[in-house]
Amino acid sequence: MTVYEGETIQLHCLTQSGSTIQWLHNNEMINLNIMRRFEMLASGGLRIVSAQKSDSGIYECLASKNGFGTSTSKCFVHIQGLEINVSG
Repeated sequence: MTVYEGETIQLHCLTQSGSTIQWLHNNEMINLNIMRRFEMLASGGLRIVSAQKSDSGIYECLASKNGFGTSTSKCFVHIQGLEINVSG
């Protein structure tokens, strides 16, 4: 998916009810306490508010549930910078 800098992004993660969800960005765990623009949705999805170029990369949803193991899903997000045309 490609979005523009400053937009809000929502990534979805289809899971079974009762699953524990964790999100990774470029293989690093997303810490919602530190990364304030990232929000976990009640559905298990991830919302990124005011996307920045540094948010580009691979996002991975890890869903785990006792007795069912862990499943993963990945997507690539590209944040397109806003170009300002100055004519003179």
